[in-house]
Amino acid sequence: MKYQEIVEGNFIERINRFIGKVIIDGKEELVYIPNTGRCEELFIRNAQCYLSKNDSSKRKTKYTLTSILKNEILINVDSTAPNNVVEEAIKENKIDFGFEVKSYKREFKFDKSRFDFYLEGENKKAFLEVKGVTLENNGLASFPDAPTKRGLKHIKELSMAIDEGYDAYILFLIQMHGPNEFFPNYKRHYDFAKELEMDNQKGVKVLVYDSLVSPYEIKILDKINYNLDHIILRLAEFSDKKAIEKIYDDGSKSLHAMGVDQWQGSYKPNLSNMQELLNKEELFVLEDKVPVATAILQTYDSDYEDIRGEYLYGKKYLSIHRFAVAGNHRNKGYARKLLNKIEDLAVEMGLNVLRIDTHKDNYKMQHILRSCGFRFAGVIYFKGKLPRDSFEKPLRIK
Repeated sequence: MKYQEIVEGNFIERINRFIGKVIIDGKEELVYIPNTGRCEELFIRNAQCYLSKNDSSKRKTKYTLTSILKNEILINVDSTAPNNVVEEAIKENKIDFGFEVKSYKREFKFDKSRFDFYLEGENKKAFLEVKGVTLENNGLASFPDAPTKRGLKHIKELSMAIDEGYDAYILFLIQMHGPNEFFPNYKRHYDFAKELEMDNQKGVKVLVYDSLVSPYEIKILDKINYNLDHIILRLAEFSDKKAIEKIYDDGSKSLHAMGVDQWQGSYKPNLSNMQELLNKEELFVLEDKVPVATAILQTYDSDYEDIRGEYLYGKKYLSIHRFAVAGNHRNKGYARKLLNKIEDLAVEMGLNVLRIDTHKDNYKMQHILRSCGFRFAGVIYFKGKLPRDSFEKPLRIK
């Protein structure tokens, strides 16, 4: 799908669901935003963006916002684009439905429903719903970015079509290139994510593709892995603050009950520097529908420069701090799951060692670390004062 007469601008603010302000050629312009999603992480002040120009006298605005730059990833925000992109891909047989599509119809009415596409081919009759994805977090794409009653209705109707003997597909078009995995967003709309999981088990097939996006064009690219398992490691958001603080409080109380002088008094963790952690992309949560654990991950820690002992596995490490599991989710394997997810992330980052430290009396944490392949390396001093037992684990780079 191609755009005509593209201009560059800098986003200023979103006035309402459909209208925003953009600086174009030094002049502030009101522009049309063809996306009713929240897109809070995209529509930020001074973000570089691209717009199509329309000189029609019937339009209230001269420009339509089509794409915006986030962390060097160009994201198409045009909610009208996904169906057109998918139609082009159907014509060119670029989508793996498991059968060759011989004919199709758009906006096909079925019972009380209206599906994006009706497909036929090789004795197959199928319905297809298309959803555009603009939400990305640390290489993970997710949908929706806001509650979607319409989306929930659509997947329920796809499930009903299966009962009538049709095949059913839902295709998530990631409107960018970069994410390597997709998952349903339980945090933003639990009912949609849960319904998708249930209907997939019933037979609704999930397809996920990313896109090649430029200021002038968007077209379908590669099939992407999807994960309907709701246990994910993601970057924290400011809305996670209360949940993380509760996890810290649970951890402090648990250590106190064990008689461990860690996370007590003035050394109890807090989020006074949360914005800095978010800006540096160092604060993470393990999510199983809700945040169940948290950790801070850093590629350098000055405390590890001086150790009474020896690190054996090099200096390309990822350090783990403030590692904690919510009190009502303990003894369910989440600590090991969090360590496994962190290990996968470190490998993706090209790092070959994990490092972590804990109190010498925190036997529960030491047991978990050793059972997960960590070795005791020696003693470091937290903030140059408090002794902590430091552990490391070598990683196998893929």
